[in-house]
Parts: sequence; C-alpha cells; structure tokens
Amino acid sequence: MLDTNKKDRRIVVDATKCQCCWICVMRCGLRFDKTINPRAAKIRVSPYYGCWPDIQLTEECDSCGICVRHCPTGALAFERKNAA
Repeated sequence: MLDTNKKDRRIVVDATKCQCCWICVMRCGLRFDKTINPRAAKIRVSPYYGCWPDIQLTEECDSCGICVRHCPTGALAFERKNAA
C-alpha cells in the first residue's frame, strides 16, 4: 500500500490542456506569500503564441497540490513516484 504523503507523489503537466489562465500561479503565490503574487509562486507558466505554453515547477515546489486542485482544465495532475 502506498503512503499518501507529498514525498510519494509528483505533479505532472499536460501543456496541451493549459489555457494560460494563471490560476495555478496565483493560488501557489497566495500559499507562499499570503497575497496573489506570481513571483512567490513555485510554478511558472509562460505562454507561447501558436504553440503550447511552457509550464515549469521550480526546485522549491513541495508538491502540495494547490495548483492541481485549482487547475480548471486538468493540465496539472498527480502521479505516484513509487507506483507499483
């Protein structure tokens, strides 16, 4: 049986579903800075026109999942690291 703590999961990105709404960035920044501050966010979303956006999680990301829970398009999801 897998443990459900943050160390056993990672966030995976499907950029083809991203609409660049920045809700993930705003919610992440709110968690770390207590204000809607994209600079405090541990996720970066850079739109590309005519192509898929570039979505990156910084090294400081602790996989809390706030971005996954608030992504309206399903572009962010959890994947178990130790999947059997």
